[in-house]
Amino acid sequence: MEISLFLCLWGQTLSAQEYDYTKLYFKHYLAKDGLRSANCYKLYKDSYGFIWISTYYGISIFEGNQFINLPICPKGKNYCFTSSPHSFFQLNKTQMLIGSSDGLFIFNYGTMEIDRLPDPPDISKDYKITILGMDAERKTLFLKCGNALIQLDSSFKQISTLKCEDESEGTEIINIGTFPQYFYYTKSSHIISVNIETGRKDTLLHLPGAKDEMVINAESPTKYCIASNMGIYNLDIKSEKQINKTDFPNKAFLPFCVKMDGLGNYWVGGKEALYYYISSSNKLIFTKGKSSVENDPLEGIITDIILDKDDLFMSMSNNGILKYEHQSSPFVDFYSQDPQIRDINAMTVQGNHLIIAKRNDGAEIFNINDSPNQRPEEPKKIKSENIIYVSPLEGNNIWLGFEKDFRLAIAKTNPFEIIQPGGFPTDSIAKSFFAKHSRFWRIDQYPIIQKISDNFFYYSIHNLLFSIQGSVAKGFSFSFIDSIPSSSFISSINQSADGILLIGSSNLEIFVLEDKKLVKKYAPNAFLNIPIKSICQDTSSHETFVVTVNGVFIFDNHFHLIDHLSKETKQMKTDIFYAGVLDKWGILWLSNPVGITAYDSKRKLIYDFPSNLFHDCDFSTRCVAEDSIGNIYFGGSTGITGIHINDFSGKNGTSYLYISAIKNTDSTLYQGILPNNILSNQNFEYDQNSFQFDLNTICSHQIAVVSFKYMLEGYDKTWQYAYGRKVCNYENLAPGSYRFRALRVTGDDAHGDGITYTFKISKPFWKTWLFMVGSILFGISLIVIVIRYFMDKGFEQQRIKTAKELALKSERERIALELHDNLGSGLTSIRLLSKSIVAKPYQEKTTPKLLGNIEKISGELIDQMSEIIWLMNHMDDTINGLIAYTRNYLADYIQRANLPLQMHFENNIKSDCYINGITQRNLLLVLKEAFHNVVKHSNATSFTISFNETDSLIKVSIWDNGIGIPKDISPNGNGINNMTKRITSINGKIDFKVDGGTHINIQIPK
Repeated sequence: MEISLFLCLWGQTLSAQEYDYTKLYFKHYLAKDGLRSANCYKLYKDSYGFIWISTYYGISIFEGNQFINLPICPKGKNYCFTSSPHSFFQLNKTQMLIGSSDGLFIFNYGTMEIDRLPDPPDISKDYKITILGMDAERKTLFLKCGNALIQLDSSFKQISTLKCEDESEGTEIINIGTFPQYFYYTKSSHIISVNIETGRKDTLLHLPGAKDEMVINAESPTKYCIASNMGIYNLDIKSEKQINKTDFPNKAFLPFCVKMDGLGNYWVGGKEALYYYISSSNKLIFTKGKSSVENDPLEGIITDIILDKDDLFMSMSNNGILKYEHQSSPFVDFYSQDPQIRDINAMTVQGNHLIIAKRNDGAEIFNINDSPNQRPEEPKKIKSENIIYVSPLEGNNIWLGFEKDFRLAIAKTNPFEIIQPGGFPTDSIAKSFFAKHSRFWRIDQYPIIQKISDNFFYYSIHNLLFSIQGSVAKGFSFSFIDSIPSSSFISSINQSADGILLIGSSNLEIFVLEDKKLVKKYAPNAFLNIPIKSICQDTSSHETFVVTVNGVFIFDNHFHLIDHLSKETKQMKTDIFYAGVLDKWGILWLSNPVGITAYDSKRKLIYDFPSNLFHDCDFSTRCVAEDSIGNIYFGGSTGITGIHINDFSGKNGTSYLYISAIKNTDSTLYQGILPNNILSNQNFEYDQNSFQFDLNTICSHQIAVVSFKYMLEGYDKTWQYAYGRKVCNYENLAPGSYRFRALRVTGDDAHGDGITYTFKISKPFWKTWLFMVGSILFGISLIVIVIRYFMDKGFEQQRIKTAKELALKSERERIALELHDNLGSGLTSIRLLSKSIVAKPYQEKTTPKLLGNIEKISGELIDQMSEIIWLMNHMDDTINGLIAYTRNYLADYIQRANLPLQMHFENNIKSDCYINGITQRNLLLVLKEAFHNVVKHSNATSFTISFNETDSLIKVSIWDNGIGIPKDISPNGNGINNMTKRITSINGKIDFKVDGGTHINIQIPK
């Protein structure tokens, strides 16, 4: 059976224990502990283990560790429910019904919302609503308001009302377990019983002289227990006749509540007193319970009690809540008799005896099985001021170590006295070491004896290790084995379960004895003044625990460091430990200056036991002992605390695990106290991927904790273990489906289905299949478009190239044709004229004329050649180049021909745009044609050419001051017709106008 840190069930302990009712100890909770108010009235325990507390300022819910206070005025509501006392009734797994003078309310466990129910017609605002209970089929709800007993159906609609006519003059005394009976006490001193299902009324008991404060308990199936200021009455339920009566010792006592325990006995609470009534013997025990606050007898009025197999709670009218603290406590205090001398230096168990060495007061012995009141007032002692350690030997004998010279001695336990005062072979070595180091005395440097068997021991002095063999009867032999480096000393000697001797040093070194040699297995990288207090090996997990004043170091079976338990890394109360023991269930028990710590090596859980569980809370020495059945004893500055390991159980009664809140990024998805599956299958966007789960537990045991494991499936690879409460954070989760699970565990066993919450994080739209398919199609389309673009561009370039080649070919053909036609004909003419001159050299009259013709023809040929060369020069393929060439041509022509003509050029072209060779040639020929027409036909004295532009056009205007187009020249003549064809061929426009001369307007695209 795996051990875990839980209490035994209350019901298990009640049947076997004998309470000392005068020394009950209670944990006290007040407003400073989170309680809504110290004025507490009614208590109610629901099916989950939550304790509902009606206080003066509203309702508090206790889950064993902290209080959850319900709002006085719920947010968004127009009502409050502060009026106390409240009554409670759990309707189902998710709803709690609450009654008060403010009305009837429903609390939702899953949302923590509070809704007010409409008041039934017979509800009076002058009285509080008391919830009596439901019928066996849970279809009818019974309420009490004033003198009316009201029945409601499952939808809270009123079915019927029963009036108690004379109750307006009486006092309600209903308590618990009385349903379907309702009781009230009249001014005529009668207790009236009303069956709220049938309406039958009966007089139960006549109590003249009783005060109004009285209570009734009918949890027993055979009898009523009635408590008043006059005493306790037992009545038979069937005959309603009195069985017996017991008076309270305190005549002024007024009872306010009575509850039955699992043995059929009753706890009676009232004004400044708590009684325990044993019904079988009719015995009444007065209990003065003490609290953790003042450690004084309880004061105030006990208004209500919760008592079941798990818990004992009491509410006080002015003093908060009390929780019984010593239910099956595994801790037992052993006090030193002399309160002035309680410091324990050393300790050991020999049989049933616990032997302790107290500083400056010798050694003391007592029987560990004796109860505190059985221990003798004057214990057996060996008086000496120098005993610094004790260790078991054989039979009833023990080793004693003395501070003076570190000498050894042997004592027996019965009678308790020294039988061999010293004279052992190692005494001289110890004395020599003590003489050298007495100034620097340290308790860590005391010699150590480790028992291996009744006749074999290991013994250390400083850095030296010896073996001791023999017995008291035959004597002992001491043999030197080995030593560790002199810079360290042996601070612990331990033997593992499989017989390996483990040596710890003052420098955090671990040695193992192999073939009579101390072999170093671990050493820190630098010198550390951290002595090892003990070394414990767990054979099941193959882990080695090294206890030090700097936490616990955990090694694997090859002595590789795998973990370090400390205050910083594991949130422990302290990391200063003086002694450690590994029990049979794998729990490592540690003593420290502020109490006791346990470490569950299997579930990786740490629990720091609160100091109020035991008297001693300062264990500042390495005093530890273990008896034959596994109980552990730690010694400290104020006595000894024993831990009864077998009192721990894997069962922990009523305890639950629940999620109190789920948060997503900055929003709260859930907030409640429902120990059940909650919201599920929720969908979140890809950026809503951070979650926080607040896990809490319900368990009111004094030292029990609800251990649990949790996992986010889809993220965590293994279970994570925790206890008590845990905030689980998951950041930046990837898209996908997740399931958060939490299970309550004991040892390796999980309990129930646990808690499950499923959710899904959506992929970003760019990772969805639709987007990915669309992206692929878009990418393919884009690639096709790009390829098509480059192909089209290639085709366009090829087309342009081809067009250029064709244009070049055409231009070449044109030039060739012109060369053939114009130059050829001109050269032919020159040849013929030259021949004529040669043939008739003496014709003086014709020769000058022929030479003039040759000159004229040669000039025209030169002009034609110049024009061809200019057209072939692509550097001049711009509009400005055309304008410059035209201006030079016309100026040369006028000068050469000595014409009485003034030429004007206006160039308003700012952007020197490109024009191809065809456009350039056609436009040039049109300009030349227009000029030649002016020279030949217009008789003009002025000729103007103007160049302008728009964003898309080049405009050319030509005009003169001549006679216009002569009548003998047809508008459709070759000259004008050629000009029109040339401009049209280059996608331009040309028009002619005669108005005081000739006007020609040309437009060509850029």
